[in-house]
Amino acid sequence: MPRAWPSVDELVARLLDRLRPHTDRIAELAARLTAEDEEYGSAVREVVRYFNDDQATHGAAASDQPNLFGWHLDPDVLRFLAATGAALDVDEYDMTLD
Repeated sequence: MPRAWPSVDELVARLLDRLRPHTDRIAELAARLTAEDEEYGSAVREVVRYFNDDQATHGAAASDQPNLFGWHLDPDVLRFLAATGAALDVDEYDMTLD
């Protein structure tokens, strides 16, 4: 059976698992970059998703798929963003054909 697309929550959790041990170093770097260039020098957490019919099912039955619409940021994610001084940028694009 083809693997289901992970939800945004799962992707964020996986990324944080890798970044969390480096929070202090990321925060230090982000602060230094912001001091050098206030407009473009900060950390950014970016989430980009493209939706279309193929991505919605990815070859598996619809009942096997997580709900890809909607997501939330838990307090741990918010603490990480605050600790690193990161902005959050979310882009979502509907690529379905008319």
